[in-house]
Amino acid sequence: MLPEPLTFSDGISEQTFQVRSWGTRTVLLRAGDGAGVRISRLMTRAWTLVAPEAAASAASVVA
Repeated sequence: MLPEPLTFSDGISEQTFQVRSWGTRTVLLRAGDGAGVRISRLMTRAWTLVAPEAAASAASVVA
């Protein structure tokens, strides 16, 4: 979870993402629509790892 939402080129803002393994790659999916995204300089940004159960309830509170 990011501290504030990011707005992507398609106009959708999101701050919660799912991290998935796809073969040898690790990908980020937006929690709202499951679209694969790239976040530049992710490891230099502030972010919080949230347990899957907590992420589901956080996404419903934000929406």
